[in-house]
Amino acid sequence: MGVNRNSSGRTARTSNTGAIRTCGRAESMIGAGMFNRPITIQKPVEILTATRGKAVTWATHVTTKAYKRLKSGKSEASTAQQTYPTREAWYYIRYRPSDNIDSSMRIADQGHIYEIRSVNLVEGYQESLEIVTEELQAKGSLKT
Repeated sequence: MGVNRNSSGRTARTSNTGAIRTCGRAESMIGAGMFNRPITIQKPVEILTATRGKAVTWATHVTTKAYKRLKSGKSEASTAQQTYPTREAWYYIRYRPSDNIDSSMRIADQGHIYEIRSVNLVEGYQESLEIVTEELQAKGSLKT
């Protein structure tokens, strides 16, 4: 296990697999009534096209309720020598080991698509997962 800082500035311990890390205990105090935002976590699925090529589509992996916290301030990302505004958000969901959420997935939330950057297990009673996400504004959000 290594120690590093996640994007929210908290110390996180990386597991040997790199899949789920632990973060600060403050988020474990989120009350049950705060998990009131319906979200869909989607995973990429490769399909074969009519011309025998491959394309990526998105399938529902988990539908759950979450608590969302937006980062204050503005951020920017560079893609293909262009700068785009981004929006960072942290989602907290109830921890279920069977969900297997990772950074290849994305979150669909009320018509907005957020790319998952990291998944952190909140310290304490293994009750919550912190999912750090980013929405690239220039790509736009697609209703799915």
